Amino acid sequence: MSAEVVKQITVTFFKFEIRNSKFFELSSLSSRFFSQSDTMDTPFLIISLFFPRVVLFIYYAKGWIPTNTVPLLLDVLLAVFIPRLLILIYIYQTLGTGSVWFWIHLIALLLAFSGGGTAAKKRKRKKERS
Repeated sequence: MSAEVVKQITVTFFKFEIRNSKFFELSSLSSRFFSQSDTMDTPFLIISLFFPRVVLFIYYAKGWIPTNTVPLLLDVLLAVFIPRLLILIYIYQTLGTGSVWFWIHLIALLLAFSGGGTAAKKRKRKKERS
């Protein structure tokens, strides 16, 4: 097979992908990042408890984010500023509130925002002393 034929097949395939991709649908812009499964991976749920931004970045890069209805702009903003809330939304939309994972992540979210960590308490004491 010549290089010209391979190039022609590649260009044709690329045009087909662009024409049929959901990238151009304004109603579901964020759907191009998500897998079509209705379940969530256990590694995603476990690792996101400790490293939410890292997990979101890896899952976005691989295209493994669970199916959801969060718009792309809100997806990006929440992933940068409040990743635990975004993960909680994903869990709620995929598994519901009956899942143990929803409650575990909700508790982690509340602890993170209430300053439940020892490092946050040390910083608070240090500020009070100053």
